[in-house]
Amino acid sequence: MNLVIRAYVFLAALLLSSSVLAALPAEELGKKIDAVLSRTAPHPFSGGVLITQGAQAVYARTLGQQRDTAARNPEPDSQFLIGSISQQMTAALVLREADAKHLDLNLPIKRYLPELRDSWAYEVTTAQLLNHTSGIVELGKPLNSAPGTTFAYSNLDYFLLGMLVERVSGTPFTTLAESMFKTCKMVDTMMPPSETIANLQRRLPRLVTGYNEQADGTFRIEQGKRLAEHNAENGAISTLADLALWDHCLHGGSVLSYSAYQAMTTPSVNAQRRQSWGTLGYGYGIQVLNADGIQEMSHNGYVGGYMATLLYYPKEKVSVVIFENTAWLQADMGRAFALHDQVRAVVRSYLGSEKKPFWQFNWRRWVPFLRTSN
Repeated sequence: MNLVIRAYVFLAALLLSSSVLAALPAEELGKKIDAVLSRTAPHPFSGGVLITQGAQAVYARTLGQQRDTAARNPEPDSQFLIGSISQQMTAALVLREADAKHLDLNLPIKRYLPELRDSWAYEVTTAQLLNHTSGIVELGKPLNSAPGTTFAYSNLDYFLLGMLVERVSGTPFTTLAESMFKTCKMVDTMMPPSETIANLQRRLPRLVTGYNEQADGTFRIEQGKRLAEHNAENGAISTLADLALWDHCLHGGSVLSYSAYQAMTTPSVNAQRRQSWGTLGYGYGIQVLNADGIQEMSHNGYVGGYMATLLYYPKEKVSVVIFENTAWLQADMGRAFALHDQVRAVVRSYLGSEKKPFWQFNWRRWVPFLRTSN
């Protein structure tokens, strides 16, 4: 094949792709995120940030606020509670059971949890638990809305999903979770059995100390709160590196079948979480936003002593993990997650426009034989 033919073959391949993925500018982006984490308003940052693109770390930093001489401050390998980000993992376990034909997402949950006494168990489906449209407020109480009609975030929905997964699989929830984490090489992630945070601290020497902000501006160490029985809704423990692995493993196709992944990441309802984020689509345990030419998959976590944000940008293969070992006052979630949102804004500023049309591509840089004078 002569040089002219090779050139045409190469150009044709690039025309078919029509775009070129650019790497995030690590140094420039890092300076901007450092500036965010250095701010003292609306509150100082104490936690960690890890940004990866594919298998490469683009930014990594941990920063601790020393509030107690005996406290464990954040370190790069610190473990922390991830709150409702746990629900992504629970949703994946449910979808795996559906793929195995152990359950039908569209059948009433009474079929799988016959011990439920509420009449709504004959109406609410597994799919409606997954996307928070069940209408369930509390066991023993009537529904707040007709099933499938209204998004209303509910930890109880995912508590029930934890029970359901155990029932249809015949396997303890924690065992199923551990197997999935092993698939993703997440060696520091777990959904432990119910126990106090204080007991977990004794068992897990890398579990960072968590604080709760008080109304008077002081801080209380989180140690007495009991985790939920199945931990399906908010009890997972992980690290910065492991959550990045989860992002790439889940969205890279190693956790779910193609059809199950599409079901999980396709919005089935609109959700208004925080005002600054606007209206989001909600799939199964995952928020989906398509805006400004950027596709974003996300979730936040808030539990006593800890806060977390997990973002994934599938087109760019970028994962953003943020955690804080402080649960800032829940009354103002915009303030609580302010620094998370500012880090997100910095990352998004580099996305959406990095793919150039083929006619703007610098052919001469990549095709040496086009640089010749002949």
